[in-house]
Amino acid sequence: MKTMAEVDFRFRQQSPVSQFTSDTSSVMPKRLPRNWLLSTSKFRKFDATAIIQALQYFREDNLTLMLVSQDYPGTWNLKEKWYGTEYTIDRIPTDVLSDIRKALNSQDPRACGKPPITAKRRFEVSGLLFSISANMLGVDISVHGYNDKMAVLLEKILITM
Repeated sequence: MKTMAEVDFRFRQQSPVSQFTSDTSSVMPKRLPRNWLLSTSKFRKFDATAIIQALQYFREDNLTLMLVSQDYPGTWNLKEKWYGTEYTIDRIPTDVLSDIRKALNSQDPRACGKPPITAKRRFEVSGLLFSISANMLGVDISVHGYNDKMAVLLEKILITM
């Protein structure tokens, strides 16, 4: 796994300058050794125990789900104090939790895989991008672009997962 990550790191495509600057500036406040500044995604040490311990946190009851939309219908009972953005905090519906539980309990490795590359390419052609990445709080699923098919792409990602 470490060797594959090193190869991926070494041959990673260069990002646009603005993205590189944004990524680098977001890492700078973290207390990391200076030589890690440009290589935060590189594995430093393989620790099977730490990996197993981290995977124990992937549970359906340990989840934060954020949906962001400019025109999602709903009732917004809270308002963010600086920008006045309206939002609400709700429980995740039980049917969504049961789907998550099924995926987490599946022995099939495809249950948590990315959508097929052909679907990804079709969405990229229409100006949509997505990424699935791990962070210290869980898994980030980001969908970017300006297109009415964003919801379809997100649905395909979540169903595939």
